[in-house]
Amino acid sequence: DPRQSFDSVRRYSRAADVTGVDIYPVPGGRHNNLPNKTLSCVGDYTELSRKLVWDEKPVWMILQAFSWSEEWSGKVTEQNPRPTRHELRFMVWDAVVRGARGIVWYGKGAQDVYSDFWRSVADVSRELSAVAEWIMNDARPASAPLPGAPSKVKTLIGADFMILVNEDSEKTAEFSVKLAS
Repeated sequence: DPRQSFDSVRRYSRAADVTGVDIYPVPGGRHNNLPNKTLSCVGDYTELSRKLVWDEKPVWMILQAFSWSEEWSGKVTEQNPRPTRHELRFMVWDAVVRGARGIVWYGKGAQDVYSDFWRSVADVSRELSAVAEWIMNDARPASAPLPGAPSKVKTLIGADFMILVNEDSEKTAEFSVKLAS
């Protein structure tokens, strides 16, 4: 659909003060036109959004807080689960280390704000909020490489914090970093 193309998004973003796109990757492979079908497509979409506005406007990523079956007025199923707390957390931090300056949760179907699911959304949001001021005021550019880190480890580093996100869904990343004291 040409209305959903990145060229179309770029055209509409010209009139906006903030831009961003939505990405709903749970379960894997959904809502994604990129070669990367893993959860780390969130970071890829974040970088694409930044490129669409030539890094001149803030990007707010719209992330999944629902089950696909809820979107279709159904119940959460094994085939269409809600993102787990781990997946919610990964999506947020992957977007942040790739340059997102805001997170918006979208969840038409997930209406019960007192559920364990929404408690997970709130926990992840509180975690981000706790370091948001540092990120906004003290971080060097997103995705700056960290010497010695594997290529799929994305980083955001400030004077008082370091955020590392391993985008490799197959293996853990092991390396050591010596920080100047």
